[in-house]
Amino acid sequence: MCFKKLSIEYIFRILCIKGTLCLVSVCSFVYLSAPNVLAGDLTYTPSNNYSKSKTGQYKNLNYVSSDYGYNPSAAQGQRQGQFSRERNNYFYAGLVGGGNFLASKEVVTSVTGQADVAAQKAADVGFYGGLLVGYKVSSNIRAELEGTYILRGETYGTITGNLNTLRIMANGYLDFDIGSAVKPYLGAGLGMSFMKSDHVNNNAFFYNPQTANVFTYMVGTGITYGLSDNFSLDVGYRFVLAQDAEFTLSGQAVQTIHKHSIAEHNAQVGVKMAF
Repeated sequence: MCFKKLSIEYIFRILCIKGTLCLVSVCSFVYLSAPNVLAGDLTYTPSNNYSKSKTGQYKNLNYVSSDYGYNPSAAQGQRQGQFSRERNNYFYAGLVGGGNFLASKEVVTSVTGQADVAAQKAADVGFYGGLLVGYKVSSNIRAELEGTYILRGETYGTITGNLNTLRIMANGYLDFDIGSAVKPYLGAGLGMSFMKSDHVNNNAFFYNPQTANVFTYMVGTGITYGLSDNFSLDVGYRFVLAQDAEFTLSGQAVQTIHKHSIAEHNAQVGVKMAF
């Protein structure tokens, strides 16, 4: 029996793919199984705080403004209480996934003894998934460590193939409390991208996979939506910029270097759970 050697990248890639599938499942479960949390359940059981109205129906004395209605302000306050309560100094973990779109498509090919040639990628939309852990420092500051795996195919000139990336980022976020379950945020981060270029020349030249490790930076914005005390949804946008990634092709009579300009737009959705 033949066993495949498992690398760290291979294991992380499998975790990211499974994590993305779990993210879809969790979002579906929350939407289908917890309508009272999403819609705000204002149904009450009669107690000592209730009295009968003229119609014979029980009404909560804390929320009734007349015999035929309730106090909208008080009811809104009850609904707000069902969302994530404000607390600080706790850890959380989550899943994230989304689409990856190139902001820069330039690839410069350098061949020894020849002038550089610039080409534009006809890149496919990339997809990514990943895991994150974070810490809520204060009411509006949090820090995260995130790992994602990006899958993207691309074509430039006579070259076709894949440029896949394992990205590790340390991010900081500033949350804005606007008095509701929805919280806008701004964020920034830095980290490393571990890239693998696996391409084939249409002229029948085959290139061995090449790797490049580059510093990466990001800025982003989005909103979080508190579903409960411990769960929240996140929808966001990121602009990612990195150093140019250089891949030196092997098996050539002269040295050939492909320099990829790295700038990306990322649209993502995630779910987080607090501990």
